[in-house]
Amino acid sequence: MKYIRILLFILLMLPVYNVSAKPKENTVVTLIEVRNDSKGGIIFVFQVNDKISKSDLNNGFVQVEGGDSYGLHCNQVDDNRVQCITSKKASGKNVVVGFAGAKFWVYVPMQKTITQCYSVYDWDDSFFPSGWVKYGEYCQDFPPSDGDEIIWENPSLLPPYLYRYSSASQPSWCPSWSGLGPGYYYNYCIN
Repeated sequence: MKYIRILLFILLMLPVYNVSAKPKENTVVTLIEVRNDSKGGIIFVFQVNDKISKSDLNNGFVQVEGGDSYGLHCNQVDDNRVQCITSKKASGKNVVVGFAGAKFWVYVPMQKTITQCYSVYDWDDSFFPSGWVKYGEYCQDFPPSDGDEIIWENPSLLPPYLYRYSSASQPSWCPSWSGLGPGYYYNYCIN
């Protein structure tokens, strides 16, 4: 039964699959971008050759394959571009987007993660180290928690060593040295 529903959906959508459509006399609408921003949500960007009516801006839709339908909320950014947003529930799904009389069959990507980078601190490079020095950055797709550990290769001190994250400006395992702010610190301190 599931395969019959999918086949029926595909057969119904084949005439809809297009990248450019002419919804009404002298107006051409082209879907030029689909993205899923971490802060802006699902965004559809259309190129148009004419001013789009308020009715068309307010009456778009997104139909998820085999699922729910959501509204499409649009605004005309300039004479040639319209941006629309819809529910995040359409993430990672095939959808039909209806806008200004045109229909487009597209895949909505999953939301991108934001890569965050954090400073990595190690002892100063002198014979008798007495403080922290920033040697680089470590990037990851999620925020660290106090005590998280990484293996990192300091370009000045080979091989890779263990570093621990501290959100405080003073790492608790080395209270005698002044910290330099949140980041990953070498896991050992000479007191």
